Amino acid sequence: MSQNYTTLLKKLNLFIREYYKNQMLRGTIYSIVGLISAFITLAIIEYYGFFNGFIRSFLFWSYLFFAIIVCIWFILRPLFKVLQLTNRLTHKEAAVIIGKHFGGVSDKLTNILELHDIDVGNIEIIKASIDQKIKEIELTPFHNAIDWRTTLSYSKYLLGPLGVILILF
Repeated sequence: MSQNYTTLLKKLNLFIREYYKNQMLRGTIYSIVGLISAFITLAIIEYYGFFNGFIRSFLFWSYLFFAIIVCIWFILRPLFKVLQLTNRLTHKEAAVIIGKHFGGVSDKLTNILELHDIDVGNIEIIKASIDQKIKEIELTPFHNAIDWRTTLSYSKYLLGPLGVILILF
């Protein structure tokens, strides 16, 4: 394996790590908004419903179960993938995601990964082809394919539920 290919794999692994960090931040925002909104809704329903102990208990345990599921799905699942405890994006899947952001890079990146897997033919020509394609895309900043601004723009949705809670307190 050439030094250029190793560097490319490191860049792809860094992209995959950042991709899941972005998913984790987005999931945290979704979770907070969803859980606070569900809490406010259940509190209003319970306040006006005059429910007995069984229904209150059911609402509490339902909310707790919902909170656990939401946190596992939106926060812990991407965290496990960042820590490589579960299956995560392959290099080819990462190449497709990067290709959506950088038009000409997707084919070259996929081609590099496929050429590296070839075991038949003239190995020297294949290595030279891989190195040439890597040099064509080596200046491409893969991490720019992750749109952190969009993720952070979702944080504005935190203001509504937090504002309601502040008003109530």
